[in-house]
Amino acid sequence: MELGSDSAETDKILDSAFIETRQYLDALSGSRRLILGRKGTGKSAIYRMLSKRLDSDTQTVVQITPTKIFWGNLARKNKETNIEDLINLWEFSIYCRIFLDARLQGIISNPRPLKDIDSLLKSILGVSRLKGTRLDRSQSETILTKIWNATTKLFGDSVTTAEVGNSIFKIKIDLVSSNGIVPDEIVSEFRYRLNEIVPVGYKIRVLFDQLDEYWDGSEQSQKMMTSLMSAILNIIEQFPERIIPTVFLRNDIWELLHFVRKDRYPMYESILTWNDDNLANLVCQRIRSSTGIEGNDKDVWSHVFGQDNTPASRTSPGYILNRTFRRPRDVLYFVRECVTEARNSGEGKISPASVMAVERSSNSRTLTENLVNEVVVNYPFIRDILEALKGHRHVISRRTLATIFKSAKEVYSGTFPKRCTNAWLEEWLFELCVLGVSNTESPTTSDTIYRYMESRTDIKCYKYFIVHPGLRAYLGTTNRTNRSQ
Repeated sequence: MELGSDSAETDKILDSAFIETRQYLDALSGSRRLILGRKGTGKSAIYRMLSKRLDSDTQTVVQITPTKIFWGNLARKNKETNIEDLINLWEFSIYCRIFLDARLQGIISNPRPLKDIDSLLKSILGVSRLKGTRLDRSQSETILTKIWNATTKLFGDSVTTAEVGNSIFKIKIDLVSSNGIVPDEIVSEFRYRLNEIVPVGYKIRVLFDQLDEYWDGSEQSQKMMTSLMSAILNIIEQFPERIIPTVFLRNDIWELLHFVRKDRYPMYESILTWNDDNLANLVCQRIRSSTGIEGNDKDVWSHVFGQDNTPASRTSPGYILNRTFRRPRDVLYFVRECVTEARNSGEGKISPASVMAVERSSNSRTLTENLVNEVVVNYPFIRDILEALKGHRHVISRRTLATIFKSAKEVYSGTFPKRCTNAWLEEWLFELCVLGVSNTESPTTSDTIYRYMESRTDIKCYKYFIVHPGLRAYLGTTNRTNRSQ
């Protein structure tokens, strides 16, 4: 049995085991263009499947990652550049990427517009010709390097003007006085060229992924990301049905961004969420794909997991899912570890003992460390907070939690910003699913609410906070009764 990889990029069975969720269908249709989700929720899997399935006779796909639009170079060279000028620079870079892919993929059949594009690029890039960009040449990093090296000449003192003249348009810009900024006129001409070139009824789907890899939480990262998102919004508004950008981004990064036009995005947003049925189906579909076992999800699950007749029911989907953050990455890791444990124990099926062993050892540690790695850039005090929760009871009153926060702030005073009031920390830990809420001091699973179960919960209405079951073993929390807590 092969359950595949946590990473979509290396997942060999993604194609045969992919689950078409509502968010995937929204992205496929283009009705939603900002796909938000925590790490491990399947953003890159959707990106990979869209890249394969969108190509057709009436549309083509342009894949954009930070390296393809030279995020690192732009960040280093534009530390002092204001947001408005960065927006132009991003648009220019994205258009260059689109033009380049269009030439290399051969989707432009009319030679005249192709000649016009080449002429425009050659002039504003300051080179006599661009080698290796003919339609019959395959895409390579060498070509990208040549394009970018030529583009940087736009900002050099050796280039004083860019002038292109033909029957359709004429542009003349003084580049010396532009201080290395792409002028509005050039961006406007690129927009005009795209409108002229993209045939009626044809669509260019532009997919953005891996943006979080260049995010470090700094002011510069904020500026780069907000200007990029503004540039993408410009493209959406300029080409509403002809060029369709789709951005995959972590929602914690999106929530930290503040810019004037952010309120234009809600109509395009789709947040990746998974319910228990979909996650169980995800596991069963991968079992079916790799083993040939047939049947509905209940039958497939029973074929792999042994029976647990105790109230805990450790081999049930509900028990295992309750020890994760309800994300594909978490669930697949847990089940894969259970398979390994069962094999090592010589079991014919995954037993309750194997599930318990994985829960108490590798799963709890991995879930905790993945959580830390996910948010530590934006919230460097995450490890300190988790350390402060160690040794306490699973069920924590608001008063006891306030005492924990106070102690943590005193011990780890260097990492806590001023905004970390008790109310903010409660809400933040609930958002991360570290804590659930309940009004019962001895809650069952059904009495406890976690963020992935109900997104609009007002936690101020609840008396107790419940440490997530998947974190308890690693944090060493207990179920002892202590009235002082």
